[in-house]
Amino acid sequence: MSEARLKTTVLELLESAREVEMGVVNGLSEAERNAAGTEDQWSAKDLVAHIATAKERLARAMHAAAAGQTPSLEHDEHHVYAAHQRDTWAEARVAAERAYTSLVEQVATLDDAALTDVRHRAWTRGESLVAQVLTHGLWHPCGHLMEFARARGDASGIDRVRRVLVTATRRIENLPELRDDAITLYNMACGEAQADQADRALELLGDALRRDPELAENAKDDPDLAALRDTPAFRALVAGA
Repeated sequence: MSEARLKTTVLELLESAREVEMGVVNGLSEAERNAAGTEDQWSAKDLVAHIATAKERLARAMHAAAAGQTPSLEHDEHHVYAAHQRDTWAEARVAAERAYTSLVEQVATLDDAALTDVRHRAWTRGESLVAQVLTHGLWHPCGHLMEFARARGDASGIDRVRRVLVTATRRIENLPELRDDAITLYNMACGEAQADQADRALELLGDALRRDPELAENAKDDPDLAALRDTPAFRALVAGA
């Protein structure tokens, strides 16, 4: 395996998530893009601002860590919404592009060894750095985009996000650095569940919970796993963990 295979794949997955984000929102009318939302029902610009904030927060943390600091990824989702609820669509889009670029630039400075280095775990909640990058740059935005598309009845948007999620899972399965990473397996399960691949989602969830039983608490209320929640197999996995 070439030294940069992991980084190359991660950068390509970040790009695919960014492309599907733009594909979903570009299908909206000008009025829909500029519509105001609420804290309980985000508008398109609320969604884009939220995704951008998560990417920017991780990019800043990675920059700080490279300078020898110990950053924090803690945040308040309510504060994020309040801080951006009056942003225009144009402002949200500029922020989204800036955040994506910042995250890509930080990843590009690292090699595969740095992405999986356990020294990062002091500020990544016990996870590898690459798992955090994929969480903030792929799984998190695609999860919200799928919710947004489903709420609008946007069949084209649902299909776009589903294809990205399934492709991402298949590609990550071929990366030995991530085959035993519990949070990555968990996120893959969420992606498969949202893509209506229930059997595969349950298999991946079981792999994740065997490696980190504490993830069962997340699974109980995770909206990304809603399609599985009423199945006996899901209940057995969570109870067993």
